[in-house]
Amino acid sequence: MTGWDTRIGYPNEHLGKSVIEEVKSPMYSTSVGLVLAGFKDLDDREKSYKERCECVQSYQPSEKNS
Repeated sequence: MTGWDTRIGYPNEHLGKSVIEEVKSPMYSTSVGLVLAGFKDLDDREKSYKERCECVQSYQPSEKNS
């Protein structure tokens, strides 16, 4: 229709060998991709949270004597 090159996506490129055969169908490529993107986002958020916690813990305000 558009004249653009296309390809059929197969989600098994990113899944383990023990996955049910039905999930390896191109019909599930978008779903699998969204789930993987969600897990990646969770990993990135956790990493960012840990970095912020380390910064807060390493910050020690100076004590002022009156």
